[in-house]
Amino acid sequence: PTVPMIGCTSCCGIVLNDRWLTHKKEFALGLWGISDLGGDYTTLHITERPTNLRDAVLAEVAQALKLRVSEPPSFAFLLGSPVGEELILDGMVAALGENVPILGGSSADNSVDGAWSQIAKTGSSTFQAAAPTVSGDGITIALGWASCVTATTLASGFRKTDKMGTVTKVDESDHGRTILEIQEQGAR
Repeated sequence: PTVPMIGCTSCCGIVLNDRWLTHKKEFALGLWGISDLGGDYTTLHITERPTNLRDAVLAEVAQALKLRVSEPPSFAFLLGSPVGEELILDGMVAALGENVPILGGSSADNSVDGAWSQIAKTGSSTFQAAAPTVSGDGITIALGWASCVTATTLASGFRKTDKMGTVTKVDESDHGRTILEIQEQGAR
């Protein structure tokens, strides 16, 4: 009950190393825990998406950084609802600087109909965490000042195939995230 945490829903399963893990192609649980008695960890939850997303994230992260002003975090972990990820990342970088690795991703659901969720128990590893909060359109963030050296690497759950094409049309209303055509043919 005293441990701060963040989490979110995912789509149909999780990717771990080179495997996709799922139960009936519908469910999975992924968990990453840190046991570091010499480190400091803080969790945040913006439960409602603000109008000025970038500045709201900047303000929340900047406030949390006041708890430990002597050095930047070793890393930040971000789990947010879809849309506006670029603005969220801009706010995080504005607060943390260019050298703090930001890990994480977006919440999802199995049918992309907005049934995703974020969960958090906000607090710090040096204080008791608050009661759990859940949001459907929120952002959860963990900041970690690890007592050991940390490093990051990029891994992808996708494998190269012989299928290739050039994206020829995207939906500009969602920052070009939705592919509408590949090789001038409708994408499905």
